[in-house]
Amino acid sequence: MNFTITLEDKKLKINLKKMTKTIFNAVIKEMKNQSVKLTNYTKIHHLRGGTTDSKLRVRSGQLLRTTRAKKTEKQSGIIKGGVVFGVKYASIHVGRKGQVTTIKAKPGKALSIPLPPALTPAGVLRKPPREYNDLQMIKREGRPPLLAKIFKNKVVPYFVLKKSVKVKSRVHPEDILNANKNSIISGFRKAITEAIERKLASGQ
Repeated sequence: MNFTITLEDKKLKINLKKMTKTIFNAVIKEMKNQSVKLTNYTKIHHLRGGTTDSKLRVRSGQLLRTTRAKKTEKQSGIIKGGVVFGVKYASIHVGRKGQVTTIKAKPGKALSIPLPPALTPAGVLRKPPREYNDLQMIKREGRPPLLAKIFKNKVVPYFVLKKSVKVKSRVHPEDILNANKNSIISGFRKAITEAIERKLASGQ
C-alpha cells in the first residue's frame, strides 16, 4: 500500500506545462527529498516503540524494513511522491482513522490467534500450530476453543481459535501529512523560489 503527496496546495499550484526546466527539476528534486523525510518520519514516529492507537510495535521488522520512499513520478500534470509500505498486510494496519479490517477464516476452519506462550518476547510467532506435536484442543462452552499444552496439574493455552478477528488501523496517513504539512509547503516554496532566482540570475 502507498499514499501520495501531490503539488496541489493553492499557494503552490503550478501548471507543469508552463514550468521551465529549471523549476521542474527543482520540484522533482524537492519531491524526492520530501518523500524521504516522510518515510523517515513514519518509521520513527509510527513503526517503532510500543503499540498504541497511532503506533505499531516492531515484531518481525518486515514492515519497517520494506517501508520506503515512493519513486517520484509525473502523472496527468501532477508530480507524485510519498511513502510505500512494502508488505501486503500493511493495508490492514495503515489507513484512515476508524478503519477496521475484518479477517475471516476459510469455511470449516478457524484462525489461530497466538497467545503469549506462542510468541517471542518481541511478539513474533515462534512457530505455527501445525509444527507443534503436543497441542490439544480444549473446547469451552460459549467461548472460542483453545490449543494448549497440558501438563499434570497445569493447562497452558498457546492459541485461541476464532472464526474472525477485527483489526483497526494504527498508522494514519492524514496524521503523517498533517504533522509535516508546514515543512512540505515551506520546502517546495523555497525550492521553487530559489529555482526562479537562479533562472533570473542566468538571464534566460
